[in-house]
Amino acid sequence: MFRSYFKTALRNLWKNKSTSFIKLFGLSVGMTAAVFIFLWVHNEMGFNDYHPGKENIYRITNSIQVSKDEAWVWESSPLLLAESAVKEIPEVEKTARVVINTWGGPVLNINHKLFSEKTSAWIDNSWFNIFHYDFIAGSAAAFGKDPFSIILTESKAKKYFGDANAVGQVIHADTVSYTVQAVVKDNPLNSSFQFDILLNVNGRLANPSTYKNDKNWNNFGYITFLQLRPDAGKALVETKLNAIIDKNRTNDNGTASLTPLSEMYFETDLQSSEMPHGNKKTAYIFSILGLLLLVTACINYVNLTTAKASLRAKEVSVRKIVGAQRSHLFLQFIAESITISVLSLVVTIVLIQICLPAFNSITEKNFQLPLTSVAMWQVLLGTLLFAMVLNGIY
Repeated sequence: MFRSYFKTALRNLWKNKSTSFIKLFGLSVGMTAAVFIFLWVHNEMGFNDYHPGKENIYRITNSIQVSKDEAWVWESSPLLLAESAVKEIPEVEKTARVVINTWGGPVLNINHKLFSEKTSAWIDNSWFNIFHYDFIAGSAAAFGKDPFSIILTESKAKKYFGDANAVGQVIHADTVSYTVQAVVKDNPLNSSFQFDILLNVNGRLANPSTYKNDKNWNNFGYITFLQLRPDAGKALVETKLNAIIDKNRTNDNGTASLTPLSEMYFETDLQSSEMPHGNKKTAYIFSILGLLLLVTACINYVNLTTAKASLRAKEVSVRKIVGAQRSHLFLQFIAESITISVLSLVVTIVLIQICLPAFNSITEKNFQLPLTSVAMWQVLLGTLLFAMVLNGIY
């Protein structure tokens, strides 16, 4: 029975080629625009959600009182705060620190060729105990054993060494020699940590003058993350953090707080930041815009269907005469709605691949949407279901 519904639906679409083309093209364009918008929104709203235990990961935020009426909010903390926190606060399970190279990054000398990489950072050995990375070659353990270690993303390893194995290669960063200990997959688009070069922070602190400067409790040069126990109270940990800071800092002009990893991307009160940030209100506005585009495309489809409804009165009458019930007629038109929606999805996938470079240029991101992408199919199937429901309502 269901087979005949879809066979009849295809026959009717083929019989009315011009109308079917207009329906198909209009719905496909609307779905394509909606899918692009939903993909962008999905990426914005899902920042940093791929890390295991993300609900227990926090960044230490410091509010520094610079005058009676003004306070600066910094994402950075003193170097020694992480060590003190994990020792003195039982609720803290792990800590990790990062120093982002904000002044152009180190100059890398590779096979007598110079590269200036801005997307680089110094990280703790414990960084990979908190944050998830996919290792292609090498290991985090090898990175932690040597203070003069470096990790490259897959694209950078290919850029520097081609198809050769990057692990074990020596890179001269300014005047220091580093050994590549691992290669990881490129950073996801929804990651706040867009670092292509990861250097061991112990190599940085091996310089006596750097260590002397950084270990000052009044020097806020490190972004510090804490992973708390699942049963830990955020407010209690904040109180204990401030007690540690008050005990060690010579000036008392600020307070520390904890910012959840999931909320970090949408911060609006930071004085400055070297990490990407977005606007939640903009994401909501674009979500509504995507829905409106999809609803408009579906309304156009329904209008065309309604305009042609009178021409099918004879078909409906004949079906009733031969015994078709209301449910049979309903299923017939639903089958047609599903057919046109699925065909529109196929055209939409083609249009997405054609328009993807332009979309990346507009958003200034590098979306890669293979047919195996889970995010792409989540958005596509969600859009298809929404379109089928709207198209089937009439």
